[in-house]
Amino acid sequence: MKQNKMIIGITGSIGTGKSTVSNYLISKGYSVVDADKISKGAYNIGSNGYKAILEVFGEEILNSNGEVDRKKIKKIVFDNSNMLQRLNMAIHPIIINEIEKEIEILLESQNVVFLDAPLLIETELHKKVNKIIVVICDKNEQINRIIKRDKITADMAISIINSQMSIDEKLKFADYIVYNNSTIENLYSQVDEIILEIKKEISDV
Repeated sequence: MKQNKMIIGITGSIGTGKSTVSNYLISKGYSVVDADKISKGAYNIGSNGYKAILEVFGEEILNSNGEVDRKKIKKIVFDNSNMLQRLNMAIHPIIINEIEKEIEILLESQNVVFLDAPLLIETELHKKVNKIIVVICDKNEQINRIIKRDKITADMAISIINSQMSIDEKLKFADYIVYNNSTIENLYSQVDEIILEIKKEISDV
């Protein structure tokens, strides 16, 4: 049975290539809601997220311009699971609400919208999408990409990967898997195949 509207989630671990997939979809004319971008916007001065963060951490996490210093927050929550939980409880509902609003607006004029969300499963946003694309790559390649992109050590890159939900766990939720171990052309080809499959399930993509 065909659906008239579809929301497709895109997720994966850090450095696997989610953004590359999203940028390709945008170049093909599709709308991609960027959960990370919305998340960063939730920290803007005067926003609901800004107010919620101040309630949790107080004004000591602000910089001299009154902006939230995300590095200070990272230092606080990195080794403190209780504070991390408090941060998530304060900010995630606000971010999710913004994501839902943006998707709803786009679906008024489009039949399919993609949602790029690294924490798609962890925040239970996967329950709000129709299909899930998980982008994966070889772990050594993943580590090298993170080192090059973020200019950090291998140990730090591995630590970041290990702090996230494992890719094996994410794969349990996958409707489509994109393997980002080869050329960019190969990656694009896999995405094209997924688009074709989606077209079979929707009247007009």
